[in-house]
Amino acid sequence: MKAVERVDLSKIQQHLDAMGTGVKLPWPVDECQGYRVDLDARDVNKLVLWFQFEHDTKGHSCNVTDLLPSAMTKARVKSFIEGNLADGKAPADLRTTANIEPVIVANDLVSDLLYIIDGSHRIVAQHLSQKGFQDVPVFICVHPDALKWPYIPQFHQRQLAN
Repeated sequence: MKAVERVDLSKIQQHLDAMGTGVKLPWPVDECQGYRVDLDARDVNKLVLWFQFEHDTKGHSCNVTDLLPSAMTKARVKSFIEGNLADGKAPADLRTTANIEPVIVANDLVSDLLYIIDGSHRIVAQHLSQKGFQDVPVFICVHPDALKWPYIPQFHQRQLAN
């Protein structure tokens, strides 16, 4: 990660609300720290998708690097890859398309696991269309117990327990 900028968590929640996702930050604001960062290309190895992508990854890992081609058939993923001419939306590129930053939670900024709580479909589209993650802007919410959250995929809960 690079270009780390501290941001107020209310700004991240406003972003989530503007995206219409229904996602709420999982911890009280006074217990977290918020950041806007640009990912490095190698951060793809840390990205973990929302647990609903278990069946679209090898070994049910939810790791972005383990994505199977089946993930490309999901309507929301396809809409980011292909765009939607009827709505006037071009294909999305997280590096350059404004105001669609994914939101991630992590224990800290050097964590080996960056869990995506909003933007999994966008991340999947970015990866499967081979656009890469260098300079992709994201929001990160840091909480010391982030990876104890029950929504962390079972694959990673087992690994973290060991």
